[in-house]
Amino acid sequence: GSSISTVTHTVTLPVSHFSVYALICPAFTGQGAIYDVVDLGVLFGGIGAVPLGLSSNGKVSGYSVSSDQTLHAFVWQDGQLIDLGHLDGDNGSVANAVNSSGIAVGYSNNAKDGAFPALFDHGTVTPINTEFGPGGGNATAINDLGDYIVANAFFRDKKPTHFVGFVPSTESTALNKS
Repeated sequence: GSSISTVTHTVTLPVSHFSVYALICPAFTGQGAIYDVVDLGVLFGGIGAVPLGLSSNGKVSGYSVSSDQTLHAFVWQDGQLIDLGHLDGDNGSVANAVNSSGIAVGYSNNAKDGAFPALFDHGTVTPINTEFGPGGGNATAINDLGDYIVANAFFRDKKPTHFVGFVPSTESTALNKS
């Protein structure tokens, strides 16, 4: 059965199948935050999914695993799980972060070059060019201004500015508006 503990702030629910569940906080009261547990579902009759990012207005990004083990980047919004696609010739994708406009960043993957950073913008998948070339990074954060981070670079207006002292494997996962 279900149980709720106000001491440990946990909710226990019986789950009959593997699926994605996200905690979304639509309200805050004097007693604390109020959370909704939402089953995001899976794409294409998939076997599972993983949420990775949450926007300020409740959009969720991540990936769904299809029955053939292919990864499909998604954004969940307004009760719908939307497949974001991947770059031409690639065989999978992951969306690490999403902003309140529904634009996501992550990577598209192929067997030859590995992961390539990508921007997912309402049906269009665009490679994010870095000096590292194919296999050269992973886009990990995006803000509501459309700025994003790939490896050790901050991109504004699609132009990189490098972080001094950061190495390319650095994966920042949050980016504010300022």
